[in-house]
Amino acid sequence: MSFSLFQGILSNNGIEELSKHVHNKWEVLAQKLGLDEMDIDAIKVDCKDDARRAVRMFDKWRLSDVAIEKGTDILSYLANCMEKSNCSQTGLKLIKTQK
Repeated sequence: MSFSLFQGILSNNGIEELSKHVHNKWEVLAQKLGLDEMDIDAIKVDCKDDARRAVRMFDKWRLSDVAIEKGTDILSYLANCMEKSNCSQTGLKLIKTQK
């Protein structure tokens, strides 16, 4: 799947697609991305399954100070965190095609 400038990997559609490839690693990835334990616990309570939790995690992270501070390095940072979390190669490819 390809994303345009206005439908990038961090758009709503993009995080839905990306979440499909990290759903079972969402909690480890959330920690690597800098979400605090309170946010992670809230996601666990609010969402019933890992697929929805991954979407919520990406949504919360993309609006976080940590993500905003990364600026133009945000995709490299995300890819690095995903690699460290052993996320799928397909998910990593989605990000790397956006750089």
